[in-house]
Amino acid sequence: MGNRVRGWTQKALVGTFMGGLKPEIAEGIRMFKPQSLKEAISLTRMKDEQMKRHRQFLRPTQVNRTQLVLPTTTRATPNASFWILSWEEM
Repeated sequence: MGNRVRGWTQKALVGTFMGGLKPEIAEGIRMFKPQSLKEAISLTRMKDEQMKRHRQFLRPTQVNRTQLVLPTTTRATPNASFWILSWEEM
C-alpha cells in the first residue's frame, strides 16, 4: 500500500490501514501507537496469529468433540421442553 501511494504521510497511511481492520484487531494494535505502516502491518500480523492460537485453544477440533446423547426414558413428560447448547453458548 505504502509503495503505491504518493504524497501521504505515515500517519495518514497508518490511519487508513487501521480504519480497514476488524475492530477486535484494531483495538489491540492501536494501544501500541504504530508510527509507520510497516510497524502497523507487523503488529497486525502478530495480533492475527495470537487470535488464531486463542481460537484453536478455545474450540476443540471435530475429532475431540463428543456427541451429546440424551438418556431415553420410558416415561415421557408431556409439554417438556429442552434445548441443546452450542459450543459457543456453553
